[in-house]
Amino acid sequence: MRSTLAGFSNLKQREWGGAFGSVLRSRWTFAALQVLDLLTTLLAFHVGAFEVNPLVAHLTVQFGRFRGVLISKLMRLRWA
Repeated sequence: MRSTLAGFSNLKQREWGGAFGSVLRSRWTFAALQVLDLLTTLLAFHVGAFEVNPLVAHLTVQFGRFRGVLISKLMRLRWA
């Protein structure tokens, strides 16, 4: 009976570790996507595009294109 409980404990520990690892990987994935979005937004600004999101547009007016978009990305990372 004892070996069964030990096996159950190990199973639960591996499941939690797997779930935690999955969350950690998803946060890193989200952060990487935010960095790529920042780069593509700056590239779009370079070729003449403008920001459609009202909050980000306001931030770009207040702080400049790079800092405005960067602040919006940092806010998104904080809220995630």
